[in-house]
Amino acid sequence: MSIRIWLSAAGVDSLDAPQEGRADILKVGDANLRVDTENGCKYVTLNGDPNDPSTAIPAIERKFIRKVTYVEKYYRGFRTDGLYRHKGATARVETREHHHSFEDVTIESHQNISISAGSIRTLKEIYSKVRAGELKPESDWAISQAAIDRREFEAKQAAEPQTEH
Repeated sequence: MSIRIWLSAAGVDSLDAPQEGRADILKVGDANLRVDTENGCKYVTLNGDPNDPSTAIPAIERKFIRKVTYVEKYYRGFRTDGLYRHKGATARVETREHHHSFEDVTIESHQNISISAGSIRTLKEIYSKVRAGELKPESDWAISQAAIDRREFEAKQAAEPQTEH
């Protein structure tokens, strides 16, 4: 579980480096945070669940945050696979199954959830709503291939002229 707070250019420029020559450490309030870079964008990584009150989340002014992202894997309380949206935030839920290499027996199933939001508050809201089943997916990926094949077969049958025997 990791939360990434992606910093805006203004956010990076306004924060002070606590030690000379340490561009990877920025001072945010009373905390010194390690800043990483991906594709030229700077972010702070926090380990923990955003809804866990024991997770330490530094106070960063909203104007300094470009986006907040979160990725987690869970094993119970599955939701419908697909894309969920809430207040500008997007969550992607996808079920994964691991099979034994010699048999088609499911050993483990889990779901991955990946969220991108404009603020920590919105990230917490969409995460809670998806996990509680309060949101329905905008794009539903839960239809199995067998169901799609059956629908296509039925549509093809309905389109063909019926002959009487």
